[in-house]
Amino acid sequence: MTIALDRPAVAPREAAIAVLDQLTAANGTWFGIDLTGVRLEAIDTDWSWGSGQLVRADSGSLVALLSGRALPDGRTLHRG
Repeated sequence: MTIALDRPAVAPREAAIAVLDQLTAANGTWFGIDLTGVRLEAIDTDWSWGSGQLVRADSGSLVALLSGRALPDGRTLHRG
């Protein structure tokens, strides 16, 4: 919701990192995302995952991408 409204994240960083860890541990399969050849880096924490084409965004935006959503700038992750 905060992304769509262009509002700052409200989730604690630790919570966002826990969600990112769970989504990437499942290799994107929960939402049908193909993470082959993708490196994710959070710009608001020191969290990163994978190797390949770099996708940089704040933690909340990475959660949205891993959940199959598009960001306001049009970025998406490939569905598998």
